[in-house]
Amino acid sequence: MTNNLREVNIYELQPSEISLNDRSIEFYSETFPLLRDNDYPEIWELDGEMVISDGHNQLYDRLQRGKSRMFVNYFTRENCGVGKSVYDYIIDELRNCVAQAKKRGIRRITDLIYSK
Repeated sequence: MTNNLREVNIYELQPSEISLNDRSIEFYSETFPLLRDNDYPEIWELDGEMVISDGHNQLYDRLQRGKSRMFVNYFTRENCGVGKSVYDYIIDELRNCVAQAKKRGIRRITDLIYSK
């Protein structure tokens, strides 16, 4: 999937979750920098926004280290490599998750709260 890599500003990403996991944050903290260059979060283009589908904790950890940019797997309808029905399913699920996050005032990764 390296053909989908794109460097993005983390502050411009819309979360699709409502919380962070402290155990995952600890994991990324302990494995830095071993996984940092080989484990890319997944971002989907959705309704004109860049939406995080996987990697919220990793992106948050990156910000805590003073880094506001990161390479991600960036997916669009054209490059995702799945059929229309699978794509539509993914986008519908993400759209629902983003709506829930926005209802809670979550518009960027720094709005997420910790959960155990």
